[in-house]
Amino acid sequence: MLTTLSTQQRAIIDPKGQNILKACPGSGKTYTVACKLAYLMDSWTHRNAGIAALSFTNVANEEIQAKLAEHSIVPSYPHFFGTLDSFINKWIFLPYGHLVMGCNSRPNIVGIGENGWELPLAWNWGKAYQECWGKNCNLLNFTYNETGELINTNQLLNKDTCPYEMARCTELKKRFTQAGLATQSDTAYWAMRILNDFPVVAKALASRFPVLIIDEAQDTSHVQMKIVDLLVQNGLSEASLIGDPDQAIYEWRNANPAIFLEKYYDSGWNSLDLTENRRSSQLICNATHPFSSLKEPAMAVGNASNCKTTPILLMYKAESEEELLKDRLKEFCNENSIEISPDLVAILCRGNTGLRRVLKVEKNNVSPWNDEITRYFAQAVYYRDIKNHKDAMTCVDTALRKIFYGTNAHRINYVETEINKTMGMEAWKIMRWSILKHAPATTLAIETWKTQMQILIKTVLIKEVEMKYKRTTLKTRSVASFFVKAQSEDIMVETIHASKGKTYDAVMVVISNRGKGTVKQIAQLTPADEELRNIYVAMTRPRKLLIVAIPANTAQKDLLRFPKGVWEYISLKANAEGESKNS
Repeated sequence: MLTTLSTQQRAIIDPKGQNILKACPGSGKTYTVACKLAYLMDSWTHRNAGIAALSFTNVANEEIQAKLAEHSIVPSYPHFFGTLDSFINKWIFLPYGHLVMGCNSRPNIVGIGENGWELPLAWNWGKAYQECWGKNCNLLNFTYNETGELINTNQLLNKDTCPYEMARCTELKKRFTQAGLATQSDTAYWAMRILNDFPVVAKALASRFPVLIIDEAQDTSHVQMKIVDLLVQNGLSEASLIGDPDQAIYEWRNANPAIFLEKYYDSGWNSLDLTENRRSSQLICNATHPFSSLKEPAMAVGNASNCKTTPILLMYKAESEEELLKDRLKEFCNENSIEISPDLVAILCRGNTGLRRVLKVEKNNVSPWNDEITRYFAQAVYYRDIKNHKDAMTCVDTALRKIFYGTNAHRINYVETEINKTMGMEAWKIMRWSILKHAPATTLAIETWKTQMQILIKTVLIKEVEMKYKRTTLKTRSVASFFVKAQSEDIMVETIHASKGKTYDAVMVVISNRGKGTVKQIAQLTPADEELRNIYVAMTRPRKLLIVAIPANTAQKDLLRFPKGVWEYISLKANAEGESKNS
């Protein structure tokens, strides 16, 4: 693998100590990480100490492992490959959380994405705090910053802006903690406390994993970076952080690219750079440069580097022409001899609203999913139909836990004990699989799907349970339309966040004149603003053809980042000869 690396990429392989690598889009940083891991694992001699190779998503981690598998390298004991969250959970929070939380037993992680659970009855605002509910404060969004202060990650409320000085949420969070419960946002804080208050744990972990490598490190929070610092202080032999602050698009999850840059400029860390773009053409690198913090455009060195297709600024009439964008992208691909398939061509939108307009999915302001159990079943079947079997099984399991165990569904140990006592885990698995296997397809209309699902539930469940399907007037809408994330026919249509880390031959980025990330907003932002970084991530996905579609009524003063010459201005309905819009 090392023979395929550039001089810049090789620089990250050998250094020991603390290293931080700042990489531009398309620089092959994930491949470089895989090469470094292969190099380390090939000469690894420790029997009971290993490498912790971490990223921020399962997709990114699976990509690293896939690249290693191409060279017949399969990570195994004593190494740990996974997400940063899973590392924190397994090695710090779950075994030692009780030491700092004040609970009497091993804590549980609850919340979205975790095992099925319901909020304890004590976990509510109460009549005296109805204004909290009115402000849509969600207690699941409350967590702790690095100083232990309770914060609201969604609305950024603090004691100065909260009419109750956060008294009720502080009280409820204390009860939550004493019950041994923590959301995924909480676990990093408690892990930081454990390593800080019990240095013996930090020393043991640094000994167990003397080498720590974190990909996508621009997405770390202050608390997560403090965990890295504590491990370094307690004997970690080598730490390598790899990322691109211009691609940090998870600030809503407490990520802060400034933390990465602080380390990059810290004299105690060895700073390295990858400035060669091995993905995109030089014309695309030049066009996207004004959206980044790079001093100079990245140097294109890959197979597409000499592609001569000028990036296109496509003007469309908002709303009335959005549904035509997909067909126009196909025309551009045909003109440039680009094969049309969902693996090679994509339309990227800022959010689900944009996806629905481009995909012509009907609008809906009323959700039929009034019953939580129904939604879990529907989502399970949707995941099944798009071949995401792992998440499908999790959703079925969650729905069944709620049916059988109600308010105790979040108590994982209790539920498993009850299952073993009443029917046995094997019977539970058979029941779970039978529902998933025979559930009606999500292409059916809701009314039909609901009726068939009710029959199946009564047939399969060991004890009959009436599903509480609420009535809805949306009887003709398909179940799948409520879970629009990415739909593939001949091209991929997905959100910018879903496209992170992917590569396509051609990409159209659709920008609306409403909501977040409008052209007017983009014109006023800097790379320190997350909305500009969102657009930058989207624009750096293609190899050969980049199209940015913007409303035709955009003011000329808002197009300073799209200079003519670097961008070709075209009207959506330009004729085949390439009629341009120059005003």
